[in-house]
Amino acid sequence: MKLASIFQSVAILMIAFGISVSAYSQQTGDIAGGVSIRLGLYDGEITPNFGIGPRFQYNASDPIRLDGSFTFFFPKKFDIMGMSTTTSMWNLDMNVHFLYPMSDNLNLYPLAGLAIVGIGAKVEMLGLSNSNSKTYVGANFGGGIDLKLSDTFSLNSELKLQYFEEGGDLFFSAGIIKRF
Repeated sequence: MKLASIFQSVAILMIAFGISVSAYSQQTGDIAGGVSIRLGLYDGEITPNFGIGPRFQYNASDPIRLDGSFTFFFPKKFDIMGMSTTTSMWNLDMNVHFLYPMSDNLNLYPLAGLAIVGIGAKVEMLGLSNSNSKTYVGANFGGGIDLKLSDTFSLNSELKLQYFEEGGDLFFSAGIIKRF
């Protein structure tokens, strides 16, 4: 699948999502937005990657919630034997949550969805440099928890596996959500 057709498909999904959210935005609790921090472990590496980004949620029905998030990961630089490598990454997730209310203030949920990830690297050595980037499309599987703090604010935490053809990565995220 070409990168242009992937971005066209994502754009169509985001427009459809935006139209459906705006159609129901007058009902309190149906939409929410917030910010999440994310920690990723790649291919079992101990060195984590840290990112931050916005998150949007839409309650499609009583137990079903649609969740979209974008994370920008802070670049990492490695210097090894005169060679400098800088890596960067972004992540777009579109997931479905199936909410299980445990109490009035606590929801647990499994999640599944689509992940689109962009990874870039720049290598410099002896005054020469080379850059490369790649976009991956994969699947998300995991679970999360929402803790209601008030009628409008909740804390959220997730543990998620992103699986791509090349392998899988584990992510932990935590954030705060405001319902509108």
